[in-house]
Amino acid sequence: MFSKRRLKISFKIIIAFSFLFLVLLIVPNALARYQSIASSNANVDIAFYIISSSMQTENLVMRDIGPSTEPYIYTFSVSNFKDEKRLETMARYKIKITTTTNLPFTYELYKQDGTELNNVSLGETINQDSDGMYLRNIETAEYEFGYTSDETDIYQLYIYYPTGYDTYEYQNMVENISINIDSKQVLEND
Repeated sequence: MFSKRRLKISFKIIIAFSFLFLVLLIVPNALARYQSIASSNANVDIAFYIISSSMQTENLVMRDIGPSTEPYIYTFSVSNFKDEKRLETMARYKIKITTTTNLPFTYELYKQDGTELNNVSLGETINQDSDGMYLRNIETAEYEFGYTSDETDIYQLYIYYPTGYDTYEYQNMVENISINIDSKQVLEND
């Protein structure tokens, strides 16, 4: 019927698997008892995360924008982490903002450095694409992220819409603004 020997062996195997299961549950938690905290006081409209070497694009949605003496300010951030994932190597990125030229906007791009805002635009160029549309391009220099701690760079795009353009000719025009983040892994020889 029942063999005591088989029952003892089965009992030992069950205990061994249970012990192995408990060890696999406890060890990763015991080895990962650290945390990093980062804080920011900016209201960020758009967030970009550089986890792998890739390019991300986001279109800016502008609501209720009209001619004004004050600039419209859109804040976005670029980070080397998202949730619990962080870059595993050094990375460089640069920002390229591409806009149509339908409306008479002027743009300024600032990077937040502590409490200061620094204009980081390298200038702008206007080029014509293959369809004949004129596009404005604004680029920055390259910035670098490490991989040992969570880092976030906060940017503000100032959009000026002069008050002299409050006529009916401009009321149904559309302006497209794309923010591109182009990142790449830093190799030892770079």
